[in-house]
Amino acid sequence: MRLVGLKLWWRVLNALVELPRLPYLGQILYLFVQIPMTANAAPIAMAHTVLYSFYACAAHPWEISPTEDQTSGGLLMSVREGIYVKSVMSVISWHWVLNEPNESSLPASANDGQ
Repeated sequence: MRLVGLKLWWRVLNALVELPRLPYLGQILYLFVQIPMTANAAPIAMAHTVLYSFYACAAHPWEISPTEDQTSGGLLMSVREGIYVKSVMSVISWHWVLNEPNESSLPASANDGQ
């Protein structure tokens, strides 16, 4: 499972020169494409019955029904993953803005418009 997670984040967090990171816009788009993966939590949260029969028979220490526990777990997965991915996208955007050359750093000929 960790290898799958490493592969997912490799194009964004890679520090190797041999396989460089995607450009900032590419990183943001790559993570935007990953957001639908958080939709895996929606069927879990919206199910009217327990999806796994062994879970219905298991002990539930917080005195809530298996269906309520499953719903809260699906919602927690969706919200946590959405906040995390969007936070990383925000940090990438911030780095992009900070590393973007501004007009004062351009050569004089570029500022003249000639």
